[in-house]
Amino acid sequence: MEGGPGAKILVPPLCRVAELKSIVFDATDVPTDKQVLIYNDVVLKRPLYRGKIDTSREYSTNWTPAKQMENELTRNRMKHLLWKRKRSRTLSEPSSSETSPTPYTESSAASLSCSSSDSKILKSSQSYEPTLTEKQLKTFFDPPESVEELELTRNNLVLPPSNVNELLELKAAQRKSADSICQFCHKKLALTEQHIQCLCEEKFCKKHRSPAAHYCGIDYKHTGRSKINKDNPKIFEGGLHKAREE
Repeated sequence: MEGGPGAKILVPPLCRVAELKSIVFDATDVPTDKQVLIYNDVVLKRPLYRGKIDTSREYSTNWTPAKQMENELTRNRMKHLLWKRKRSRTLSEPSSSETSPTPYTESSAASLSCSSSDSKILKSSQSYEPTLTEKQLKTFFDPPESVEELELTRNNLVLPPSNVNELLELKAAQRKSADSICQFCHKKLALTEQHIQCLCEEKFCKKHRSPAAHYCGIDYKHTGRSKINKDNPKIFEGGLHKAREE
């Protein structure tokens, strides 16, 4: 090593120039931009391609079966296009079309099947027009346009009304929205869920319908006991005898 201390360096067999310079820098503290690596009177440097560094050799990707299949499909499509162009030329010339048979190979058949399936998918996607039902229109709601609007809808925060008319409109809008959204998570309710009401006179989604899920303040056990006692009154002792005496 000229102009620097001598050192013994272990170099891997498949080593790039940049890696080799970094190894030399770690061993001798010589900057990589001031290093000149010579092997068999040839300066080692990264290969150039039209004035630019050819990174395709240095950063080449591995060959995978997926890439091989993709290249095979591309090759078949190109063969199909060439065969189609050649066939159009032969059809334009009747004399040559009578003498020359049309070529048919397995690759062309595969490319034909691929192109036909692609065209079918494209036609089906273009011709597909979704039809909206009345149920979908009723359950549709506009998504919020900003985070502030989302917070307002979730927390039921509104600006204070300036007059009585705005207050009445605000109350009507709240009553209307309360019938179509869950009062716990503010999720849009389905048509079947909009007709199910809790004893607390609120409507909830399927997830928060149980009293424990939405922290209902009504004691269902006490309410059930009262209803059972009311529907099935007890006959105290002596009541039956009094009825017989009368």
